[in-house]
Amino acid sequence: MGFATHSLDLLRKIGRSYVLPAQEIQTLLEQNIPLDTLECVLDFGAGTLFWSEFFAAKMMKNSSSGGGGVIALDSIYKTYTPPLKYSNITCLWDLDSMKKEPDMFFASDVLHHLNLKAWQNILYNLTSKTRYVVIKDIDATHRFGNFANAMHDLLINGERVRSIYPYDLARDLEELGYHTQYFYIPKLWYPHFLLIAKR
Repeated sequence: MGFATHSLDLLRKIGRSYVLPAQEIQTLLEQNIPLDTLECVLDFGAGTLFWSEFFAAKMMKNSSSGGGGVIALDSIYKTYTPPLKYSNITCLWDLDSMKKEPDMFFASDVLHHLNLKAWQNILYNLTSKTRYVVIKDIDATHRFGNFANAMHDLLINGERVRSIYPYDLARDLEELGYHTQYFYIPKLWYPHFLLIAKR
């Protein structure tokens, strides 16, 4: 199982470069969030650690105090621990086992896999310490791209997903006192968006 999981992770990393506007997202994150000031980033649904590694490297490189830490959270880590490239990444499989409150909550392509109640539970349990909420997902207002993404998840993962409307997310976050910025970053037929919320 370990070899199969590792091979699948490798295929996902290769495939990601063709469909994910990673460079554009990284640039927007660096321009809008002072990553070196963060003590703790929660990478929710971290999977292959792609984003966890990005944050870990930036936090270590930019901080004179040795850098903050990344909590990589994913249910897969209950049975599989990916190889860690950075010492400031901690892998957890259960949100309840977190002992530190994050400065930033980050979720990339995760919300469409969660039911609305689960997301609202996470959202309304954010504390005042969580200064940033960053959501990257597929914009459901672009119907064809949203349908293509839903078919991808159904055919590849056997999973039905829900539609994510970034303006609904922005409204919910603004009700909690965040100021939001929306960025539309299409690649191939995928209508990617990045929502950066600051408190």
